[in-house]
Amino acid sequence: MTLSATNFLVKQYLKTRQKRIQRILNEPLACQEDVLYEILRLQKSTQWGKKYGYKTIKNQVAYKTNVPIISYEDILPWIERMIAGEPDVLHPGCVNMFAKSSGTSNDQSKYIPLSKKMLSVGHDTASWDLLSTLYHVRPDTKIFVHKNLIMGGSVHSFQNNSEAIYGDISAITLNNLPPFSRPYYTPDFETALLDDWEEKINRMVKICSEVEVTMLAGVPSWTLILLQKIIAYKQVETMEQVWDEASIFIHGGVGFEPYRSSFDKLFPSGKLAYMQVYNASEGFFAFQNDINSDDLLLLLDHGVYYEFIPSAEFENQQPKTITLREVEVNQVYALVISTYSGLSRYRLGDTIIFTSTAPYKIKVVGREQQFINAFGEELMIHNAELAIARTAEMHRVTVNDYTVAPQYIEGNGQGCHQWLIEFEKEPHSLSQFTKSLDAQLQAINSDYQAKRSYDLVMKQLTVTSLPCGTFKKWMRNKGKLGGQNKVPRLSNDRNLLEQILKSLKTTHV
Repeated sequence: MTLSATNFLVKQYLKTRQKRIQRILNEPLACQEDVLYEILRLQKSTQWGKKYGYKTIKNQVAYKTNVPIISYEDILPWIERMIAGEPDVLHPGCVNMFAKSSGTSNDQSKYIPLSKKMLSVGHDTASWDLLSTLYHVRPDTKIFVHKNLIMGGSVHSFQNNSEAIYGDISAITLNNLPPFSRPYYTPDFETALLDDWEEKINRMVKICSEVEVTMLAGVPSWTLILLQKIIAYKQVETMEQVWDEASIFIHGGVGFEPYRSSFDKLFPSGKLAYMQVYNASEGFFAFQNDINSDDLLLLLDHGVYYEFIPSAEFENQQPKTITLREVEVNQVYALVISTYSGLSRYRLGDTIIFTSTAPYKIKVVGREQQFINAFGEELMIHNAELAIARTAEMHRVTVNDYTVAPQYIEGNGQGCHQWLIEFEKEPHSLSQFTKSLDAQLQAINSDYQAKRSYDLVMKQLTVTSLPCGTFKKWMRNKGKLGGQNKVPRLSNDRNLLEQILKSLKTTHV
């Protein structure tokens, strides 16, 4: 069968999957009720289910009443028993896959149970629904004609249980790709699943630069590193001179706006479309179903039952939650999820807003633990992402990475925010860039603007320009190089920032 024939057949099949998307759009509450009842059915005979009386729970209200909201630390002893091979702990039988999540490059890695059902009904089904949507909005897509590149991590076995594996979710998904789709993937699977990230990148440069690639997928920062290395290796000016058929970049993990201009320069014709996904270790939660709008369709029939913590409840250990039926647009909520893998009322740590309730669409606005509110400014990640993207465009510079923390001033002096920024090329005037960034934050965030008023509470932010490669070196030293690992954007303390500053000499402005 020719490649074009394969693409045609897959395209016809994907058309039939639009029915699943339509059910999410037309019957969202019924989808969520079905997922909850299946979770209760699956887990009623597990040790967790017996402890909290799953057999007696008949509705959403009883579920909230009987089962507490939990953190990773709360269920870590249960997960450790699952890793050791004990059956019927959080999920019926043994779970032999664990998605390794480092969150945002902290010291402790998390191992999230990933059952076969969750991999199939959740991640795999969502991936096919994403492709169905992609072919629906871009009928000329040729994913099954040329090669596709997914920036993934590696897979390992546990020392105390060789039958159980762990890795980031992209690596596990790659490891479980159906045989018929593997010829359309680059690089080879040995390279794709290498543990040494730098060796992997170097091999990918040579392999991927010699084939035609249609779709790219990955965290923007790491994908950009690969593309820049291919540019240097091929001695060309744009990636379109290497991949003429590249038409879609599927991205997630971090905000895309600071990287958009870099990708636009590498693909200057505008033919490359961008599609955001919200695919975490715990589940595939949402994807962009309209390439002209950056909000995400919440996936309601993919093994995840959602609850939402209103912002007024964030500080409570057992906060009150609301269901999908009760959410309102433009309100910030923290996510609580239950899944087919055995997570029950798990506090994810991400914060979202709904942009629409018909259908249910969201934007990810940050992490519960990633914000700065040292002076009452309530700076969230989406504020920072938008401000630095606008400022970088204004000053025609590219930002590789950054992190921000408060700068406390002793006595009666004003505080401020200190930004560590790694530029591809430093602005002509770093002081002007700093003024522009501060002005953009004031325009975007009224709380920040109020605290900056007349320099009474906060003075202008400062920017420390870091040499290229600083964040990469820091992540390598932390053992977090590559994959889905991310540099924390905002910290309400200076611990991380001080670690980075101690590791190098910088010029402070």
